[in-house]
Amino acid sequence: MINGSFFIEHSEVIGLWIIYSIVMLILYFVLDHFTSTILARIKRARRIKLREIQANDKLYKLANKARVSSQIRAIMNAQL
Repeated sequence: MINGSFFIEHSEVIGLWIIYSIVMLILYFVLDHFTSTILARIKRARRIKLREIQANDKLYKLANKARVSSQIRAIMNAQL
């Protein structure tokens, strides 16, 4: 049976376990913050890279349309 004298006799061990628990909890929150920060940076970099790829695709498509339309104009002028 646990009574008041148990806590007095084992106060050092109980205190150490409380300190250990608090330190582990703080360490968990710190590591969680760092991992979430790293993941956010990775996601941001992927979004930026995707935007660049999409912008390059749009430019490529526009250049391709211009090239094709210039080819069509050249063929039509040649036929005239």
